[in-house]
Amino acid sequence: MRKGSMLLAALVVGLISSSTWAIGYIGPPGTTSKKGQIGVNIGGSVSKTDIKLNNFKTPIFPLNSTTIKKVRRNEAFVDLTYGLFNNWEGFLRLTMHELDEGAGNFGGRTKVHGDTDMGYGLGIRGTFYRTPKWSVGGVFQIMTIDTDGKARMGAVEGGFNVDLWEYLLAVGPTYHVTDWFAIYGGPFMYIMDGEVHGQTILPYSAEIKSQALFGGFVGAAFTFTEHSSLCFEYAHTDNVDGLSLAYSYRH
Repeated sequence: MRKGSMLLAALVVGLISSSTWAIGYIGPPGTTSKKGQIGVNIGGSVSKTDIKLNNFKTPIFPLNSTTIKKVRRNEAFVDLTYGLFNNWEGFLRLTMHELDEGAGNFGGRTKVHGDTDMGYGLGIRGTFYRTPKWSVGGVFQIMTIDTDGKARMGAVEGGFNVDLWEYLLAVGPTYHVTDWFAIYGGPFMYIMDGEVHGQTILPYSAEIKSQALFGGFVGAAFTFTEHSSLCFEYAHTDNVDGLSLAYSYRH
């Protein structure tokens, strides 16, 4: 029973570390899309984070404060965009997550493996102000992720399912250095909410709720033609680091 209780706690720690608290692609805070214009963004991101859990409890095994170091999440995504108005676009996002992480706690004996699953989301991107060299805009996006996984401690094995919602709001300027190169960045706010359900020796469930995380992001955009561009991006908070790359095409 003790080992099963430890595995239950390790499952929750592992699934949180492998599938959440990861900043994906934000993109330039603003757009030059015209009303009715369609487009696509294709890219990927990788992020690392330190996860701290406080006073997490199961019915039979309390988990005191613990920190999991340098947790990694990989993501590939496709956005379908549509110009709602001039300089405003909405987008639908489809993601593929690689959720595979060893839980280093509990003596390093527990391994947690999440499946490679899909996520979905939507968002809006708009420009508030524009000059020939500068523009200021914002991005708001919502993502939902439903993923399964399993963990093993010795001969004891269990599984989990997690439903997550992620919310991100970012604002900032873009400076057009030349006709083909621009830099962008600004502050962002990130919130995550969800539920966990699973089975070890006993069934269990838990809520995952986060306070708002505040951080900053910076990126570089290279324009190839009137319709295509490439963005490199870095995002950071006190416990999250993320790198993203995205190719954009507008027709």
